[in-house]
Amino acid sequence: MNRPAIVPHVFRVAIVGAATLKGRELKEVLDEKNFPVADVKLLDDDESLGQLDQVGDEATFIQPADPEHFRNVDFAFFASDAAFTGRHWQSALQAGATVLDLSYALDGERNVSVRSPWIEKELERESGQEPGHEDLTTTAVVIAHPVATVLALLLLRARNAGIIRTIAATIFEPVSEQGKRGMDELHQQTVNLLSFTTLPREVFDEQVAFNMLGRFGESSSISLKKIENRIAAHLEAIAGKSVLVPSLMLVQAPTFHAHTFSVYNARLR
Repeated sequence: MNRPAIVPHVFRVAIVGAATLKGRELKEVLDEKNFPVADVKLLDDDESLGQLDQVGDEATFIQPADPEHFRNVDFAFFASDAAFTGRHWQSALQAGATVLDLSYALDGERNVSVRSPWIEKELERESGQEPGHEDLTTTAVVIAHPVATVLALLLLRARNAGIIRTIAATIFEPVSEQGKRGMDELHQQTVNLLSFTTLPREVFDEQVAFNMLGRFGESSSISLKKIENRIAAHLEAIAGKSVLVPSLMLVQAPTFHAHTFSVYNARLR
């Protein structure tokens, strides 16, 4: 007797903010990890509409984040800026999609928790117990800040070497966290410094090139302190009381990509 073939479950996915650095990277990761997708919709704001892109081997276009484009979508990844997420996430939710927020716009929203699957698996491995999961009515989550995930993983594994008494971490933030605008401004500042011309300051309102900043200028809409507080809150949310929350300092570095860490810890003898 022949057994029926098992058909793997596939999902319909929407990437909101598909033209952003984060959106493009997310698309590449889904492809590299062979995420089981039947369809990927690329959605973004008016400036990016009609841009030709590629999903797998197929050419596609970036479309507007209109309510009809969320129909029959299983997962809607929001890699846009927080303001754009705030305007459109309810449309995805009402269409029946699970919202995964990478913009942190939903921090503090009711019934929206911060999740880090990597840390959940680590806690499960260490304790042998199943970590807390959302009930079936939860349809939106905030993906934990990557710095919080890295620190949580480091601290969880450092416990094996002894009891941590004190820990402090300095995090060096890349300009790519502010998207293409941040990268363009660092590039242009570097060029202008070497040619002794005026520096552009629209994003950071300070000189970032060849510099380290603990805060931005008064005209900048970005607050390093708010980002620092978000990292601490996400770390506590994903690791709970399992780790000691370190003293944190976030510094803007003149680098394009990748967070860098300097971590000090003192253990009890």
